Amino acid sequence: MLKQANPDGRFWIKIDGTDVKTALMESMRGKWNGDVDLGDGALQELRKKYDERQKDITALADKEQSRENLVYKLSGCIETISDDVTFLNKGFTAAVKKYKEKYSSASTPVTTLKDCNWDVVEYQTLLEDAQAIRSICGKCKKELAIGCSEHQLKTCKALLRDSTPKVKAYTRDLFKKKRAAAGHVEVIMISNEKRNCKPYALPVKFVPCQTLKDEQVRDLNQEIKQSMAKNGLKVVGWFL
Repeated sequence: MLKQANPDGRFWIKIDGTDVKTALMESMRGKWNGDVDLGDGALQELRKKYDERQKDITALADKEQSRENLVYKLSGCIETISDDVTFLNKGFTAAVKKYKEKYSSASTPVTTLKDCNWDVVEYQTLLEDAQAIRSICGKCKKELAIGCSEHQLKTCKALLRDSTPKVKAYTRDLFKKKRAAAGHVEVIMISNEKRNCKPYALPVKFVPCQTLKDEQVRDLNQEIKQSMAKNGLKVVGWFL
């Protein structure tokens, strides 16, 4: 479009940003939004781990699996939850420290104090949930020791199935603490240097972020420069 409008034009890459309300969401279809996504694959890797965790939770409640297979999965679940507890303890300590710092400052807005307090409560709740889930898994693993009866096996499977919704909800909330919420959206546009014909500035990329360093901006622009050159557009520079 830009090439047809001005075949001999010189073009600039322009960047502007806008604030967005900070929030991490997951739709009923499982779609995430509100995350920082710099196009480096970090968000996609985190989502992959999340999907694998949810898949493992569903598999743990499979009523057709053997005792040996169930014991193996329970061992993995206990180990994973133990890693979660380590992560949550660090997050809880940091959240309490931040809340105390904000509380001791007379200029801290009430809204900020509420947010910090909720962060502490959320970490504390997640720690309690993690301990409860680990306890259930440990109890089932103990019940499934060699020589357990068929009745004990069925009882453990039923308990795990009943716990599945709670474990999935815990996992969703846990990963919210691992995700990073975007506070800004950087808009990258291509603009004709003379701005004497439409389109004056064409948005080509949106980057949800918290902050961007110059080197990150250069990396983001590199792909756009290559695409512009491929389409015969002369790039003369970029600015914020």
